[in-house]
Amino acid sequence: MSPSTESFSCAGEDALRTRRILAVLASVVGCVFLCVYLACLCPTVYWSDAGELIASCVEPGIAHPNGSPVYTLLGWALSQLPVNSPAWRINLLSAVSASLLVALTVVSGYLSACGEGRKRPAIATCMALAV
Repeated sequence: MSPSTESFSCAGEDALRTRRILAVLASVVGCVFLCVYLACLCPTVYWSDAGELIASCVEPGIAHPNGSPVYTLLGWALSQLPVNSPAWRINLLSAVSASLLVALTVVSGYLSACGEGRKRPAIATCMALAV
């Protein structure tokens, strides 16, 4: 391989170390944003489609034409737990889903910017998208 293509490759001697660092980085960023989302979690029904989504999770149904079947099934499972109100539990599902999305965005941004000097801007961009 030529030096120019080597510098943009994520593979190499440090591949395992890079994977570990990436896993830790994504976990930390995901946990930080989960804490932020939990601090701002709405304890009740909010405006717009929140009531419709909560109702479709508590009494399984179709919220929108696309249906959101995975969200509805996970929401139904969470709504069966005897913790807080059903609205809070469904909002918790949204917070956990959003924080997982942030962590996966960090991973994809990091992997798409494997070149030297491009990792920090990619991670900063991913974290800005979370806000």
